[in-house]
Amino acid sequence: MTALPYFLTGLLGWAVGHVSSLLDRHSHWLRLLNYPVGILGAAMGTMISQSLHGMQNKFLLAALMASAFALLLFRLVRRLLVREDFNADVERSLSL
Repeated sequence: MTALPYFLTGLLGWAVGHVSSLLDRHSHWLRLLNYPVGILGAAMGTMISQSLHGMQNKFLLAALMASAFALLLFRLVRRLLVREDFNADVERSLSL
């Protein structure tokens, strides 16, 4: 029974990752990274909520918030590291 919160929040993290993937405009491979980031963020939120005394019954809320925060942080880092103008130049040169 101790794994049940992690399983439920893993499903919740997958759903948040799926919504983020649908809203993403990058390539297919970069969109696929939203799923594991959402799941890992939800698992971290569950781990934190289960270790704090007053948050043990709020693991779904903590997982949802941690998953959304992890995906926002992932998008910010990806935006800083992956330059879209460089990718557009490469795609334009390949199409010639």
